[in-house]
Amino acid sequence: MSKHGDVIWRVLLVLLAVVWVGANVFFHGGILSVYDEWVYVDYLDKLPEQPFVKQGETIGPFTGGLMSCFGIERTGPIGAPCGGDYSNPLDYPQAGVSGAAAYPPVFFWVTWAVSRVFAIVPGVDELGAFRLTGMVWLIPTVLVLYQLIRYLSVSRFTAFCLSALFIVTPFSWWSYTFVSTDAPVAGLGALSLLLALRALRDEGSLWPLVVVSFAGGLVKLTPVFGLGLAVLVLLVRRWRGETELSWRRVLVGSGASVLALVVPQAAWMVFAKVTAVGAPPDQGILLPRSSLPVAIQETITLFLDDTVPVRSQMEIYAITETLTFFLHAIIVVGVIGTALLAARGTEERAIGMLTLIAALVFGPVLMLSLAVIGSAFPLPARYGAGLVPAFFLCAGLFAQRATTRWPFALVSLVTVAFQLVRIPASA
Repeated sequence: MSKHGDVIWRVLLVLLAVVWVGANVFFHGGILSVYDEWVYVDYLDKLPEQPFVKQGETIGPFTGGLMSCFGIERTGPIGAPCGGDYSNPLDYPQAGVSGAAAYPPVFFWVTWAVSRVFAIVPGVDELGAFRLTGMVWLIPTVLVLYQLIRYLSVSRFTAFCLSALFIVTPFSWWSYTFVSTDAPVAGLGALSLLLALRALRDEGSLWPLVVVSFAGGLVKLTPVFGLGLAVLVLLVRRWRGETELSWRRVLVGSGASVLALVVPQAAWMVFAKVTAVGAPPDQGILLPRSSLPVAIQETITLFLDDTVPVRSQMEIYAITETLTFFLHAIIVVGVIGTALLAARGTEERAIGMLTLIAALVFGPVLMLSLAVIGSAFPLPARYGAGLVPAFFLCAGLFAQRATTRWPFALVSLVTVAFQLVRIPASA
Protein backbone atom coordinates (compact mmCIF):
# COMPACT_ATOMS: atom_id res chain seq x y z
CA MET A 1 0.00 0.00 0.00
CA SER A 2 2.76 2.40 0.97
CA LYS A 3 4.84 1.64 -2.09
CA HIS A 4 1.80 1.94 -4.34
CA GLY A 5 1.06 5.38 -2.91
CA ASP A 6 4.61 6.57 -3.55
CA VAL A 7 4.49 5.26 -7.12
CA ILE A 8 1.49 7.43 -7.94
CA TRP A 9 3.23 10.59 -6.73
CA ARG A 10 6.43 9.67 -8.56
CA VAL A 11 4.53 9.16 -11.81
CA LEU A 12 2.93 12.57 -11.41
CA LEU A 13 6.37 14.12 -10.87
CA VAL A 14 7.73 12.44 -14.00
CA LEU A 15 4.79 13.72 -16.05
CA LEU A 16 5.23 17.23 -14.65
CA ALA A 17 8.96 17.16 -15.47
CA VAL A 18 8.26 16.05 -19.06
CA VAL A 19 5.66 18.77 -19.56
CA TRP A 20 7.87 21.42 -17.96
CA VAL A 21 10.92 20.70 -20.09
CA GLY A 22 9.05 19.92 -23.31
CA ALA A 23 6.83 23.00 -23.22
CA ASN A 24 9.61 25.37 -22.24
CA VAL A 25 11.94 24.06 -24.94
CA PHE A 26 9.18 24.55 -27.51
CA PHE A 27 8.72 28.19 -26.55
CA HIS A 28 12.42 29.03 -26.15
CA GLY A 29 13.07 29.17 -29.88
CA GLY A 30 16.67 29.74 -30.88
CA ILE A 31 17.75 32.28 -28.26
CA LEU A 32 20.52 30.96 -26.03
CA SER A 33 20.74 31.03 -22.26
CA VAL A 34 23.00 33.68 -20.80
CA TYR A 35 24.66 31.00 -18.68
CA ASP A 36 27.24 29.83 -21.22
CA GLU A 37 24.82 27.77 -23.28
CA TRP A 38 26.59 28.86 -26.46
CA VAL A 39 29.79 27.03 -25.50
CA TYR A 40 27.87 23.91 -24.42
CA VAL A 41 25.89 23.80 -27.65
CA ASP A 42 29.08 24.26 -29.63
CA TYR A 43 30.64 21.32 -27.77
CA LEU A 44 27.65 19.08 -28.59
CA ASP A 45 27.66 20.17 -32.22
CA LYS A 46 31.28 19.04 -32.59
CA LEU A 47 30.54 15.52 -31.32
CA PRO A 48 31.19 12.83 -32.41
CA GLU A 49 33.62 14.14 -35.06
CA GLN A 50 35.94 15.01 -32.19
CA PRO A 51 35.80 13.41 -28.73
CA PHE A 52 36.26 16.64 -26.77
CA VAL A 53 36.80 20.37 -27.17
CA LYS A 54 40.35 21.55 -26.60
CA GLN A 55 41.41 24.57 -24.60
CA GLY A 56 41.76 27.56 -26.88
CA GLU A 57 39.44 26.13 -29.53
CA THR A 58 37.00 28.53 -31.19
CA ILE A 59 33.29 27.97 -31.83
CA GLY A 60 32.00 26.56 -35.09
CA PRO A 61 29.54 27.99 -37.64
CA PHE A 62 26.49 26.25 -36.11
CA THR A 63 26.85 28.14 -32.84
CA GLY A 64 27.91 31.29 -34.66
CA GLY A 65 24.68 31.15 -36.66
CA LEU A 66 22.58 30.77 -33.51
CA MET A 67 24.26 33.74 -31.88
CA SER A 68 24.00 35.92 -34.98
CA CYS A 69 20.36 35.10 -35.77
CA PHE A 70 18.83 34.55 -32.33
CA GLY A 71 21.40 35.78 -29.84
CA ILE A 72 21.78 35.40 -26.10
CA GLU A 73 19.37 36.34 -23.30
CA ARG A 74 19.83 39.97 -22.24
CA THR A 75 22.01 40.92 -25.21
CA GLY A 76 20.07 39.70 -28.25
CA PRO A 77 21.78 38.83 -31.57
CA ILE A 78 25.53 39.21 -31.49
CA GLY A 79 28.27 38.69 -34.04
CA ALA A 80 28.14 38.61 -37.81
CA PRO A 81 24.86 39.50 -39.60
CA CYS A 82 22.35 36.65 -39.71
CA GLY A 83 22.88 34.65 -42.89
CA GLY A 84 26.38 36.03 -43.31
CA ASP A 85 29.84 34.60 -42.71
CA TYR A 86 30.19 33.08 -39.24
CA SER A 87 33.80 32.02 -39.65
CA ASN A 88 35.46 34.98 -37.89
CA PRO A 89 35.64 34.13 -34.17
CA LEU A 90 36.48 37.74 -33.31
CA ASP A 91 32.86 38.65 -34.01
CA TYR A 92 31.74 36.74 -30.92
CA PRO A 93 32.23 36.97 -27.13
CA GLN A 94 35.62 35.95 -25.75
CA ALA A 95 36.97 36.23 -29.31
CA GLY A 96 34.97 33.09 -30.05
CA VAL A 97 37.10 30.98 -27.71
CA SER A 98 35.10 28.23 -25.99
CA GLY A 99 35.33 27.84 -22.23
CA ALA A 100 33.83 24.35 -22.30
CA ALA A 101 37.26 22.71 -22.36
CA ALA A 102 37.34 23.23 -18.59
CA TYR A 103 34.80 20.43 -18.21
CA PRO A 104 35.46 16.70 -18.62
CA PRO A 105 33.59 15.40 -21.67
CA VAL A 106 31.33 12.86 -19.91
CA PHE A 107 28.35 15.23 -19.52
CA PHE A 108 28.55 16.13 -23.20
CA TRP A 109 28.90 12.53 -24.33
CA VAL A 110 25.79 11.50 -22.41
CA THR A 111 23.82 14.55 -23.51
CA TRP A 112 24.74 14.10 -27.16
CA ALA A 113 23.88 10.37 -27.13
CA VAL A 114 20.46 11.00 -25.55
CA SER A 115 19.79 13.91 -27.93
CA ARG A 116 20.00 11.50 -30.89
CA VAL A 117 16.77 9.90 -29.62
CA PHE A 118 14.96 13.25 -29.56
CA ALA A 119 16.45 14.21 -32.94
CA ILE A 120 14.40 11.52 -34.71
CA VAL A 121 11.13 13.07 -33.48
CA PRO A 122 9.49 15.01 -36.34
CA GLY A 123 9.72 18.76 -35.89
CA VAL A 124 12.58 18.68 -33.38
CA ASP A 125 15.66 20.52 -34.60
CA GLU A 126 19.23 20.03 -33.41
CA LEU A 127 19.11 22.68 -30.69
CA GLY A 128 15.75 21.38 -29.48
CA ALA A 129 17.11 17.83 -29.31
CA PHE A 130 20.03 19.02 -27.20
CA ARG A 131 17.71 20.87 -24.83
CA LEU A 132 15.14 18.12 -24.48
CA THR A 133 17.80 16.01 -22.79
CA GLY A 134 17.13 18.21 -19.78
CA MET A 135 14.21 15.96 -18.89
CA VAL A 136 16.62 13.02 -18.68
CA TRP A 137 18.56 14.95 -16.03
CA LEU A 138 15.51 16.43 -14.29
CA ILE A 139 13.49 13.22 -13.90
CA PRO A 140 16.05 11.27 -11.82
CA THR A 141 16.88 14.43 -9.89
CA VAL A 142 13.30 15.04 -8.79
CA LEU A 143 12.72 11.34 -8.04
CA VAL A 144 15.77 11.20 -5.78
CA LEU A 145 14.68 14.48 -4.17
CA TYR A 146 11.25 12.98 -3.45
CA GLN A 147 12.89 9.87 -1.99
CA LEU A 148 15.21 12.01 0.15
CA ILE A 149 12.31 13.98 1.61
CA ARG A 150 10.28 10.81 2.20
CA TYR A 151 13.26 9.13 3.88
CA LEU A 152 12.93 11.56 6.79
CA SER A 153 9.27 10.48 7.25
CA VAL A 154 7.77 13.52 5.55
CA SER A 155 4.31 12.74 4.19
CA ARG A 156 3.86 11.76 0.55
CA PHE A 157 1.73 14.80 -0.22
CA THR A 158 4.23 17.26 1.27
CA ALA A 159 7.13 15.52 -0.49
CA PHE A 160 5.23 15.70 -3.76
CA CYS A 161 4.37 19.40 -3.35
CA LEU A 162 7.96 20.40 -2.61
CA SER A 163 9.39 18.18 -5.36
CA ALA A 164 6.92 19.69 -7.83
CA LEU A 165 7.92 23.14 -6.60
CA PHE A 166 11.57 22.29 -7.33
CA ILE A 167 10.63 21.45 -10.92
CA VAL A 168 9.30 24.97 -11.59
CA THR A 169 12.01 27.00 -9.82
CA PRO A 170 14.18 29.46 -11.77
CA PHE A 171 17.13 27.12 -11.16
CA SER A 172 15.26 24.32 -12.88
CA TRP A 173 14.25 26.60 -15.75
CA TRP A 174 17.84 27.57 -16.49
CA SER A 175 19.38 24.17 -15.81
CA TYR A 176 16.96 21.73 -17.46
CA THR A 177 15.24 23.62 -20.28
CA PHE A 178 18.49 24.96 -21.71
CA VAL A 179 21.74 23.05 -22.10
CA SER A 180 23.66 23.43 -18.84
CA THR A 181 26.41 21.54 -17.07
CA ASP A 182 24.51 22.34 -13.86
CA ALA A 183 21.86 19.78 -14.86
CA PRO A 184 23.36 16.78 -13.00
CA VAL A 185 24.52 18.69 -9.92
CA ALA A 186 21.33 18.90 -7.83
CA GLY A 187 20.61 15.21 -8.41
CA LEU A 188 24.12 14.27 -7.32
CA GLY A 189 23.68 16.41 -4.21
CA ALA A 190 20.38 14.75 -3.34
CA LEU A 191 21.81 11.27 -3.86
CA SER A 192 24.93 12.06 -1.82
CA LEU A 193 22.88 13.21 1.17
CA LEU A 194 20.49 10.27 0.90
CA LEU A 195 23.36 7.76 0.83
CA ALA A 196 25.01 9.42 3.83
CA LEU A 197 21.77 9.29 5.84
CA ARG A 198 21.26 5.63 4.93
CA ALA A 199 24.81 4.79 6.04
CA LEU A 200 24.27 6.60 9.35
CA ARG A 201 21.29 4.32 10.00
CA ASP A 202 23.40 1.31 9.01
CA GLU A 203 21.17 0.69 6.00
CA GLY A 204 24.01 0.76 3.50
CA SER A 205 27.74 1.26 3.13
CA LEU A 206 29.54 4.43 2.14
CA TRP A 207 31.03 2.99 -1.04
CA PRO A 208 28.03 4.03 -3.15
CA LEU A 209 28.77 7.58 -2.00
CA VAL A 210 32.30 7.17 -3.37
CA VAL A 211 30.86 6.09 -6.73
CA VAL A 212 28.46 9.04 -6.83
CA SER A 213 31.32 11.40 -5.96
CA PHE A 214 33.42 9.98 -8.78
CA ALA A 215 30.49 10.55 -11.16
CA GLY A 216 30.34 14.14 -9.96
CA GLY A 217 34.06 14.57 -10.54
CA LEU A 218 33.53 13.49 -14.15
CA VAL A 219 31.08 16.38 -14.62
CA LYS A 220 32.45 19.47 -12.88
CA LEU A 221 33.75 20.74 -9.54
CA THR A 222 30.51 22.13 -8.08
CA PRO A 223 29.06 18.77 -6.93
CA VAL A 224 31.59 19.26 -4.12
CA PHE A 225 28.97 21.35 -2.29
CA GLY A 226 26.47 18.49 -2.08
CA LEU A 227 29.22 16.04 -1.18
CA GLY A 228 30.60 18.47 1.39
CA LEU A 229 27.26 18.61 3.17
CA ALA A 230 26.97 14.81 3.14
CA VAL A 231 30.45 14.47 4.61
CA LEU A 232 29.71 17.16 7.19
CA VAL A 233 26.58 15.28 8.31
CA LEU A 234 28.59 12.06 8.61
CA LEU A 235 31.38 13.64 10.67
CA VAL A 236 29.19 15.66 13.02
CA ARG A 237 26.75 12.85 13.77
CA ARG A 238 29.66 10.46 14.40
CA TRP A 239 31.33 13.03 16.66
CA ARG A 240 28.09 13.44 18.65
CA GLY A 241 27.65 9.67 18.96
CA GLU A 242 24.38 9.64 17.03
CA THR A 243 25.31 6.70 14.81
CA GLU A 244 26.70 3.20 15.19
CA LEU A 245 29.13 3.79 12.31
CA SER A 246 32.74 3.52 13.41
CA TRP A 247 35.12 6.43 13.04
CA ARG A 248 37.19 4.31 10.67
CA ARG A 249 34.28 3.77 8.28
CA VAL A 250 33.26 7.43 8.43
CA LEU A 251 36.78 8.75 7.83
CA VAL A 252 37.64 6.23 5.11
CA GLY A 253 34.33 6.71 3.32
CA SER A 254 34.44 10.50 3.57
CA GLY A 255 38.07 10.74 2.49
CA ALA A 256 37.60 8.34 -0.41
CA SER A 257 34.53 10.28 -1.56
CA VAL A 258 36.36 13.60 -1.58
CA LEU A 259 39.29 12.10 -3.46
CA ALA A 260 36.92 10.42 -5.93
CA LEU A 261 35.53 13.84 -6.85
CA VAL A 262 38.71 15.91 -6.76
CA VAL A 263 41.08 13.53 -8.56
CA PRO A 264 39.14 13.36 -11.88
CA GLN A 265 38.85 17.15 -11.85
CA ALA A 266 42.56 17.61 -11.21
CA ALA A 267 43.45 15.02 -13.84
CA TRP A 268 41.25 16.73 -16.40
CA MET A 269 42.82 20.13 -15.65
CA VAL A 270 46.23 18.67 -16.44
CA PHE A 271 44.98 16.89 -19.54
CA ALA A 272 43.26 20.03 -20.82
CA LYS A 273 46.50 21.99 -20.52
CA VAL A 274 48.54 19.26 -22.23
CA THR A 275 46.15 19.07 -25.19
CA ALA A 276 45.51 22.83 -25.43
CA VAL A 277 45.67 24.56 -28.81
CA GLY A 278 45.63 28.03 -27.31
CA ALA A 279 45.02 30.08 -24.20
CA PRO A 280 41.74 29.78 -22.27
CA PRO A 281 39.22 32.57 -22.85
CA ASP A 282 39.69 35.80 -20.93
CA GLN A 283 36.32 36.28 -19.26
CA GLY A 284 37.49 39.26 -17.22
CA ILE A 285 36.14 37.85 -13.96
CA LEU A 286 39.28 36.92 -12.00
CA LEU A 287 39.52 38.91 -8.78
CA PRO A 288 42.63 40.73 -7.60
CA ARG A 289 43.69 39.54 -4.16
CA SER A 290 42.90 42.94 -2.62
CA SER A 291 39.20 42.49 -3.35
CA LEU A 292 38.85 39.02 -1.87
CA PRO A 293 37.38 40.10 1.53
CA VAL A 294 34.62 42.01 -0.23
CA ALA A 295 34.03 39.14 -2.66
CA ILE A 296 33.78 36.63 0.19
CA GLN A 297 31.25 38.79 1.98
CA GLU A 298 29.19 39.00 -1.21
CA THR A 299 29.46 35.22 -1.64
CA ILE A 300 27.97 34.61 1.82
CA THR A 301 24.99 36.73 0.83
CA LEU A 302 24.62 34.88 -2.47
CA PHE A 303 24.68 31.44 -0.93
CA LEU A 304 22.20 32.34 1.79
CA ASP A 305 19.84 34.17 -0.54
CA ASP A 306 20.12 33.45 -4.25
CA THR A 307 21.13 29.81 -4.30
CA VAL A 308 17.93 28.88 -2.54
CA PRO A 309 17.15 29.22 -5.56
CA VAL A 310 14.59 31.99 -5.66
CA ARG A 311 15.64 35.55 -6.35
CA SER A 312 18.59 34.49 -8.50
CA GLN A 313 18.10 35.48 -12.15
CA MET A 314 14.63 36.85 -11.43
CA GLU A 315 15.04 39.86 -13.68
CA ILE A 316 14.73 37.75 -16.82
CA TYR A 317 12.37 35.08 -15.58
CA ALA A 318 8.58 35.31 -15.78
CA ILE A 319 7.45 35.07 -12.18
CA THR A 320 5.70 37.76 -10.16
CA GLU A 321 7.35 39.42 -7.16
CA THR A 322 4.60 38.06 -4.91
CA LEU A 323 5.26 34.46 -5.87
CA THR A 324 8.99 35.10 -5.63
CA PHE A 325 8.50 36.18 -2.03
CA PHE A 326 6.52 33.06 -1.11
CA LEU A 327 8.94 30.74 -2.90
CA HIS A 328 11.81 32.40 -1.08
CA ALA A 329 9.97 32.21 2.24
CA ILE A 330 9.23 28.48 1.97
CA ILE A 331 12.89 27.58 1.58
CA VAL A 332 14.48 30.10 3.94
CA VAL A 333 11.88 29.56 6.68
CA GLY A 334 12.27 25.81 6.19
CA VAL A 335 16.04 25.84 6.63
CA ILE A 336 16.17 28.29 9.54
CA GLY A 337 13.06 26.84 11.18
CA THR A 338 14.40 23.30 11.06
CA ALA A 339 17.80 24.43 12.33
CA LEU A 340 16.35 26.30 15.31
CA LEU A 341 13.07 24.58 16.18
CA ALA A 342 13.65 20.86 15.60
CA ALA A 343 14.19 18.88 18.79
CA ARG A 344 17.77 18.84 20.07
CA GLY A 345 19.79 15.73 19.31
CA THR A 346 17.57 14.68 16.43
CA GLU A 347 18.52 13.91 12.87
CA GLU A 348 16.26 16.75 11.71
CA ARG A 349 18.01 19.33 13.91
CA ALA A 350 21.44 18.21 12.68
CA ILE A 351 20.40 18.42 9.03
CA GLY A 352 18.89 21.88 9.50
CA MET A 353 21.90 23.29 11.33
CA LEU A 354 24.46 21.79 8.97
CA THR A 355 22.53 22.89 5.88
CA LEU A 356 22.46 26.45 7.21
CA ILE A 357 26.20 26.31 7.96
CA ALA A 358 26.93 24.89 4.52
CA ALA A 359 24.90 27.65 2.86
CA LEU A 360 26.96 30.28 4.67
CA VAL A 361 30.42 28.73 4.64
CA PHE A 362 30.94 26.54 1.57
CA GLY A 363 30.98 29.40 -0.94
CA PRO A 364 33.69 31.41 0.81
CA VAL A 365 35.71 28.24 1.41
CA LEU A 366 35.68 27.44 -2.31
CA MET A 367 36.60 31.02 -3.13
CA LEU A 368 39.55 30.92 -0.75
CA SER A 369 40.66 27.62 -2.27
CA LEU A 370 40.55 29.18 -5.73
CA ALA A 371 42.43 32.22 -4.41
CA VAL A 372 45.30 29.99 -3.35
CA ILE A 373 45.87 29.04 -6.98
CA GLY A 374 45.17 32.56 -8.21
CA SER A 375 41.83 31.73 -9.81
CA ALA A 376 39.30 33.41 -7.50
CA PHE A 377 36.19 34.89 -9.11
CA PRO A 378 32.70 35.92 -7.92
CA LEU A 379 30.85 32.64 -7.55
CA PRO A 380 27.50 32.52 -9.37
CA ALA A 381 24.58 31.51 -7.17
CA ARG A 382 23.99 28.42 -9.30
CA TYR A 383 27.30 26.98 -8.08
CA GLY A 384 25.43 26.03 -4.91
CA ALA A 385 23.09 23.70 -6.82
CA GLY A 386 24.35 20.70 -4.83
CA LEU A 387 22.82 22.22 -1.68
CA VAL A 388 19.38 22.82 -3.19
CA PRO A 389 18.01 19.33 -2.31
CA ALA A 390 18.94 19.90 1.34
CA PHE A 391 17.05 23.20 1.28
CA PHE A 392 13.92 21.46 0.04
CA LEU A 393 14.42 18.64 2.55
CA CYS A 394 14.51 21.20 5.37
CA ALA A 395 11.36 22.79 4.00
CA GLY A 396 9.71 19.37 4.09
CA LEU A 397 10.79 18.75 7.67
CA PHE A 398 9.47 22.14 8.76
CA ALA A 399 6.25 21.66 6.80
CA GLN A 400 5.45 18.59 8.88
CA ARG A 401 4.34 20.91 11.67
CA ALA A 402 0.57 21.20 11.92
CA THR A 403 0.66 24.99 11.51
CA THR A 404 2.80 24.98 8.35
CA ARG A 405 1.78 21.84 6.45
CA TRP A 406 -1.16 23.24 4.51
CA PRO A 407 0.26 26.75 3.90
CA PHE A 408 3.42 25.18 2.45
CA ALA A 409 1.39 22.80 0.29
CA LEU A 410 -0.96 25.52 -0.91
CA VAL A 411 1.80 27.95 -1.87
CA SER A 412 3.71 25.15 -3.61
CA LEU A 413 0.76 24.02 -5.71
CA VAL A 414 -0.33 27.57 -6.59
CA THR A 415 3.23 28.38 -7.69
CA VAL A 416 3.42 25.21 -9.80
CA ALA A 417 0.10 25.98 -11.48
CA PHE A 418 1.06 29.59 -12.11
CA GLN A 419 4.39 28.62 -13.61
CA LEU A 420 2.81 26.10 -15.96
CA VAL A 421 0.33 28.69 -17.21
CA ARG A 422 3.13 31.23 -17.63
CA ILE A 423 5.40 29.01 -19.74
CA PRO A 424 4.64 30.81 -23.03
CA ALA A 425 5.35 34.19 -21.42
CA SER A 426 8.69 33.03 -20.01
CA ALA A 427 10.15 32.44 -23.47
